Amino acid sequence: MVGLEVLIVVGRRGHLAVIQVAEGVPEDPVIVPITLKQTAITFELPLRNDETLKFQGTIRQDGLYGRFDNGAFSDRDDGFFLLRRGRSYWQQ
Repeated sequence: MVGLEVLIVVGRRGHLAVIQVAEGVPEDPVIVPITLKQTAITFELPLRNDETLKFQGTIRQDGLYGRFDNGAFSDRDDGFFLLRRGRSYWQQ
């Protein structure tokens, strides 16, 4: 099991992302605040080693398109990837 899921929700203090990473086994989901300006989205994903990955992207009709600052979760040279809209792995 390898991958990344991002669910965008609205809370009392604004928009949040529920993020779950799996690298062999699923990690516990994390909830982070996001900055959302029309379709542009940014957030920071905390890592176990007290570092963070910064994400910048766009919410499109077909999904969430963007990149982390280190190119994580992408197999492209430019680091971009598309998380397609759809049911979560856990909803299958």
